[in-house]
Amino acid sequence: MAFGNDSNDITMFQHRKYSVMIGESLQFASFSSEQLPLSENIESLLEKRLSELGDLYSIIKLVDL
Repeated sequence: MAFGNDSNDITMFQHRKYSVMIGESLQFASFSSEQLPLSENIESLLEKRLSELGDLYSIIKLVDL
């Protein structure tokens, strides 16, 4: 999993199964799995999304066992 906000993160995104773009970038969007809007409460959004993805990953890992 990777989080990024600029074209310098493309290589990192290409090597992850799931990637989250922060903000907007037409060049960067095609490499991301989802987008979080850049806003005043981005820290809260990041915390919430990391928690959700962590829970989802834990469930998927349990099912694969």
